[in-house]
Amino acid sequence: MKKVLIVDDELDILDSIEAVLEIDGYESLRCSDPLKAIQLLKDQKPQLLILDVMMPTKSGPEILLEMKAMPEIKNIPCILMSAGTAISYDQGTYKWDIYMRKPFDLEDLLSNVKSLI
Repeated sequence: MKKVLIVDDELDILDSIEAVLEIDGYESLRCSDPLKAIQLLKDQKPQLLILDVMMPTKSGPEILLEMKAMPEIKNIPCILMSAGTAISYDQGTYKWDIYMRKPFDLEDLLSNVKSLI
C-alpha cells in the first residue's frame, strides 16, 4: 500500500485529504505539528508528502529545504498547498513537484497524487 504523509495545521483539511486518499486505497499518515514532519518523513519514508505552506513554528518551504538536504528522504515527491493567492517561494529553490491553491477539488488532488506515485 502506498503511504502518503499529510502535514497541515488545519484538522479539517487533514480529515478531508485523509478520507479521499484512504477511499482510493492509500495509507495516510497525518501530522498537524510541522516540527514533527521531518522525523515522520525519516521514520515512515512515505511515497509522497502533501504539505501546507503557512503553519505556525515552521513553514512548508522550510520543511522542504530541510528535507531536500537529507539524502534518505530528499527524493520524496511533494504536493505543496496554500490558501494564499500567490506563492512567494521559488520552485527551483524549494523543489516541490506540484503546487495546489486551497480550496481545491479533492478529485484534482487525487489525480495529482496518482501522477506522482
